[in-house]
Amino acid sequence: MSNTTRRTALSLLLLLLAAGPLAAQKRYPTSGSIDYDGRDLVYFWMNWERPGSWTVSDPGYEHNLEISRYYWDACTSLTDLPYAYSDCGTTGKSESDPNRYVFGFGSFHAVKDYRYLSRHLGDHQTDNKPPIHSTPNTWYWGSITFRCVGSCYEGSTTFNLYAQEVASVLCLYPNDYARCMNGTAFGGANGLMSGTWTYGTPYYREYRYDPVSGQRLY
Repeated sequence: MSNTTRRTALSLLLLLLAAGPLAAQKRYPTSGSIDYDGRDLVYFWMNWERPGSWTVSDPGYEHNLEISRYYWDACTSLTDLPYAYSDCGTTGKSESDPNRYVFGFGSFHAVKDYRYLSRHLGDHQTDNKPPIHSTPNTWYWGSITFRCVGSCYEGSTTFNLYAQEVASVLCLYPNDYARCMNGTAFGGANGLMSGTWTYGTPYYREYRYDPVSGQRLY
């Protein structure tokens, strides 16, 4: 092998190493934060540095927060994710633990670009952005405003923040309605952060995962 060929091969190898392995692509945000005002409002920031490794052809994404149903039991949510939707309408409908409710928001399409098509109907909040997969290292935000429609008497709660790949599989035709979205069989729910809230005490925390190994850094 000539020196020129060796240098070319080495350059290609370095480019591949710099790009990282396919396994380094993540379905969940590799960095973000949670900012709770101590009362009824929580903000989230999220960033996919290398989005990918999806398990279905037209995946969506959900940012889910689990807390005690006796702390808050209803919500409204907003986000600037592409093809965004609020998942507050499903809160309390299908949780495995009746004492824990899940609140959230999501994106109907994390990979496919439907901005210029009209086939999909549904409850979009935003549909004028390219999908998550096409815009690596982009910051998105979301918010949840809590309400109480039942009995909310607890002064503190533990919380779990999850990132989940979802797809439109619960309806006869895959239109873009929050009630149609469900976790994919192999996408899993990735735990991003856990902690404890006390009513009246603001809470702020960031998380960061190594974009290659997936190991939590903080």
